[in-house]
Amino acid sequence: MPYCEARCLRGAPDSPCPEDECLVLQARQGDAEARERLFSLLAPCVLQHARRLCAADGIAQDLAQAALVLVLEHLSELRRPDRLGGGVKRIVINTYRMEERRHAARAQAEQFPPDAESPFC
Repeated sequence: MPYCEARCLRGAPDSPCPEDECLVLQARQGDAEARERLFSLLAPCVLQHARRLCAADGIAQDLAQAALVLVLEHLSELRRPDRLGGGVKRIVINTYRMEERRHAARAQAEQFPPDAESPFC
């Protein structure tokens, strides 16, 4: 029996709803099983998006993990549970961009340490 049929929150047993929508609704309410199932359904998709952005597999896996944590932390902010896929893709892209900015800031900080004399003085 699909998860939705067993625990549907929409209260309409005669009209099936998308399973992922019910998983999101259950996960929002703190259902640990729904969160685990949602995580396992999203993980391959998130990793696929991350691999498109990163050449190195290890970096892609780190990116996917960070993005999945953000997805689960911000489920309550998702306005349309039926559009989870688009939101997840956006989170992966934004996570990638944040990491790129951090990397660039670190590289710049290493180039000009704070205790070094400024080349412009």
